[in-house]
Amino acid sequence: MSDRLPVHIQIDAVLKKCTESGVFFYVPQRGDPHTGTILLKVSDTKGQCKLLSQMRDMDDNLTWFNVLGADIVADADADSYITQSKNIDPDQWIIEIEDASLQNPFDLG
Repeated sequence: MSDRLPVHIQIDAVLKKCTESGVFFYVPQRGDPHTGTILLKVSDTKGQCKLLSQMRDMDDNLTWFNVLGADIVADADADSYITQSKNIDPDQWIIEIEDASLQNPFDLG
């Protein structure tokens, strides 16, 4: 049995903070509530975004990486990747956040 926190609890906590802060979000795909990974798009509403995903490092800590290689990408490129990803991994959570500062709300503790 794993002692990791189910991913849906982490997501619920972060999205609750977003709601309380007036940050708009959208969840186009709900993944596996216990073990699903997160694909996160953070948009600045000017056509740019960050497309991030989680991975575990060698010490089993969750870290975030830029899926498309660059820190900032065009919304259209991110949307294309998200569309492909939906078809490949049904257990993955896809979350879209609107934040002018492009901050990852999962990194804000």
